[in-house]
Order: sequence, then structure tokens, then C-alpha cells
Amino acid sequence: MRPTSADVDAFLDAIPNTTRRADAKVLREMFGELTGEDAVLWGPTIVGFGTLHYRYESGREGMLPLAGFSPRTANLVVNLMNGFEERDHDLMAKLGSYKPA
Repeated sequence: MRPTSADVDAFLDAIPNTTRRADAKVLREMFGELTGEDAVLWGPTIVGFGTLHYRYESGREGMLPLAGFSPRTANLVVNLMNGFEERDHDLMAKLGSYKPA
């Protein structure tokens, strides 16, 4: 997965489900305010904010968005890439079902 130069607004405007489209636009604003980063389309479907460099013990490395979301057909997926174990899980539960990746 890599950042692209695709137009985030055009991607969000093309979401067929009106509720999911509206939710995605709210998330874009919230993530932008919270991270201080611009929205970038990573791959074809992930709206990401900031970058996180990772390196495995094997030496394999890469980059991911620090935070992001993907308005998929079945669910609106929110990704938080760093420090999941340290998050307030009672507060996270208020968002609905979630799972660490």
C-alpha cells in the first residue's frame, strides 16, 4: 500500500451510499483536525493521514498511514496504526465493535 496522487474529494464523492459518503466526509474533517495532516488516498480505498514507518526484525520495512479510514461496502473501517494496546478500551467500546489487527 502506498500513497497516491488521487483526488480524495473525488473518491469520497463517488461513494454510492449517501449515509456512508456523509460519514466519510465527517471522518475526513475529524481526522484532519486531530492529526493536523492532509488527507491522502493510500491505494485505491484508504484515506490516510500522516505516515508511520515500520521495520520488522527481519529487516522488512515500509510505510502506512498513521491513521485513516476506508468506506467499504459492508462497513466503514477506521484504522489507528500505533499504540492500540494503550488505548482506553472502555472508550473504544462506545464506538461499536472493533478488533486489533
